[in-house]
Amino acid sequence: METAKKNEIMEVINNASNVYVTSIDENGYPNVKAMFARMQDGMKIHYMSTNYSSRRTQQFLQNNKCSIYYCNEAEYKGVMLTGHIEVCTDHDTKALIWKDSDVMYYSQGVDDPDYCVYRFTAEKGNYYHGLENIDFMIEELEG
Repeated sequence: METAKKNEIMEVINNASNVYVTSIDENGYPNVKAMFARMQDGMKIHYMSTNYSSRRTQQFLQNNKCSIYYCNEAEYKGVMLTGHIEVCTDHDTKALIWKDSDVMYYSQGVDDPDYCVYRFTAEKGNYYHGLENIDFMIEELEG
């Protein structure tokens, strides 16, 4: 992939405040939810947090296939990544993206049993801008 396109893709991801996360429900239908884009480890690993008791978490525990979508609405740019998601409940992963303001949702702090972290591992993606769709493997962004 050419460097300019790779940079555009990374810019959309790095500047997004929200990420749209898609799970599959018990009837096989996609469910989409906007979440805060908390952190990335390169372009392959993406982190979000939510309640362990949430519907979405229960769906991911049953089916870990997932897509996430970052966008720049003003410029009509979008990056969809597909892969698998893991529901993490260990202290180290939860502490990795914990913010002090999270205590408003999780009164017991980082070790609140209802606080969990999603670790999404991207395998491939699609970038859309200017009537152009570019499919890519995640390794193309990492290399």
